[in-house]
Amino acid sequence: MRDGGFVVKLGALAFLVIAAFLIQPIEAASPIQVMVFPGSQAVVAGEAAAFAISVNAPIGWLVNLTAVIPFPCSYSIKPQLVQHSERAIFLLTVGSEVKAGTYSVVVRGQTGGERGESTVKVNVTPRGKLTVNIEPRVLNLGVKTNVSISVSPPVACTVTMRGTNLNNVSRFERGKGQVAVTPGKIETVIIMVEAQGYFTYVESLPVEAPKTTTASTSLTTTASGGVLTPFTLYILLIGGAIIALVATIVLVKVMKRRKRGEQDSSHKGKRRPPPPPPSELMTGAACPTCGTLVDTRFCPKCGTRVRTW
Repeated sequence: MRDGGFVVKLGALAFLVIAAFLIQPIEAASPIQVMVFPGSQAVVAGEAAAFAISVNAPIGWLVNLTAVIPFPCSYSIKPQLVQHSERAIFLLTVGSEVKAGTYSVVVRGQTGGERGESTVKVNVTPRGKLTVNIEPRVLNLGVKTNVSISVSPPVACTVTMRGTNLNNVSRFERGKGQVAVTPGKIETVIIMVEAQGYFTYVESLPVEAPKTTTASTSLTTTASGGVLTPFTLYILLIGGAIIALVATIVLVKVMKRRKRGEQDSSHKGKRRPPPPPPSELMTGAACPTCGTLVDTRFCPKCGTRVRTW
């Protein structure tokens, strides 16, 4: 009998030891209760989602609210310290590079050694890319230009144009429209196209001085039908000047020759006295004053004029 009683006692002891390891003590309910609404949300990568937090805690307790998030993001809880039956707003902004998937986010309230928490689901969807067509591609300084913008896919978007003294914001409900712009400075105008669920599209348009058209570049030739370039026009002007100079020189020479011919013809009309006959030059004559025989016009002795030719 003793052996049988010993076995029974040993078995009971072993049962109690095993039960002590297997049976865990039941935890008391936390005095802090945290509830988050809604329980799940779908968010596009790069966008934000808002949740409402409600806290039940003993009167006088100040509960600190935090969040545990398993993906890159930024968040804020306002107010972060709440008391009994107060509410807070939980704003969560998902990183633009977060991969698509469903993630569990834990919102926790704690004070001292007590805490309570609640879990919500965040379904992240990928961010899309916009295809934007902009015309024209260049703006002119001081010239009012209607810039046409079309977005694919044709979603509602906001178009912002920024520059010096320029901040134009337009809303296109169907992804297509025009924006009137008059640039006041030679610079680069920035265009941003934003649509919910898509990456922001950014492009720059250069502003240039307006091009002027001179008369020389608009001249055309009727023979060949081509356009005279400034260089060709310069060559033609130089050639014309040379031709005009040569023609002037030739004309001056012709006039001089004509005048000289007229002078020669006028001299030809006048008669010159015939030269004295050779016989008179060779024959001597007597001076009428002194009687000296001379063969010259004047007498060498008295100087009297002897001959009349």
